[in-house]
Order: sequence, then structure tokens, then C-alpha cells
Amino acid sequence: MLFFQNKNYDNSPLSGLISIGELDLLQKIYGKVIIPKAVFEEILLLQNNGLDISSFLNAEWISIEYVNFELFIHINFPPKIHAGEKEAMLLFLQLNADWLVIDEHEGRKIATSLGINIVGLLGILIKAKQENYITSLKDFLERLEKKSNFRLSEKLKIQALTIVDEI
Repeated sequence: MLFFQNKNYDNSPLSGLISIGELDLLQKIYGKVIIPKAVFEEILLLQNNGLDISSFLNAEWISIEYVNFELFIHINFPPKIHAGEKEAMLLFLQLNADWLVIDEHEGRKIATSLGINIVGLLGILIKAKQENYITSLKDFLERLEKKSNFRLSEKLKIQALTIVDEI
């Protein structure tokens, strides 16, 4: 399991859950979470924006792994792909992980082209609702929109709420 969004980086799944005090959903659903060093550094920067990241720093089920870049010298990423996204994709491949959590559109396209299994924050929340870890997807989405810069189109919200029988 790998992660990475705030204004300058794509770590919205992680920072979104931190901002609403629900980081532990990841542990409930996936168990262990592994992030690359660049994502860890991006999350540390969120403190500068006033976000309390103590739940992240104290989460013993989150570990930081280093990418062996020598294994991947043949992979070229477009310049607009941030270090966190790049490292997360490479670490996924290095560890043969199950899922890469990523919301950013361009990053998702590249990850998919590399054969990486992707899921976004919305997919995580749908799974949390289906497994009864949350009672209302709609409430979660409202909290995320109020406390973070997480945004969904109305069409996507309706599709998600329909999947979990909230519409």
C-alpha cells in the first residue's frame, strides 16, 4: 500500500484522511501502509499549513521504505510527475505491492500504464462504507470538502453514493 495532495503535491488520500481525523481507516481496510521517503517529506510539509499530523507520525502501521532507483533507470516520467508520485509508483513495483493510492489524474494514467493497481480516496471510502467502517459516505465526503481541498464532481459523487446505496 503506498500513498501520496496538498497544494503542491498529490497526497490527497493521506492528507484528506489526516485532516478529518480518520487516518486509521487505512489500517482497518488494508493493514499495513508503506510510503516512500518523498511522500513522508510531503506530509511533514503539511505541518507548515497548520495541519496536525500527529496521527500520521504516531501510526506504527505506516512505514517508510526507500526506492532502489537503480532498478528503474529504464522508466522515464514526465516532468509534471512529482517526486512523491514517482517514488510511490517505483516503490509499488519494487515491493510488488497490492495497491497504489493515488488521486491525481496524470499520475493515475502513468501508474496504470505501468501495470500498477490503483485506488483513490473515493475508492477507499466506498470500501470503508461497504465493510461497515463508516456509516455514511455522504457525511465523509462533506467533511473532506470542508476540511481539505478534496473535491469531486457532482456526477462522481452521485455514482459513488449510488454504489453504496445512499441515493
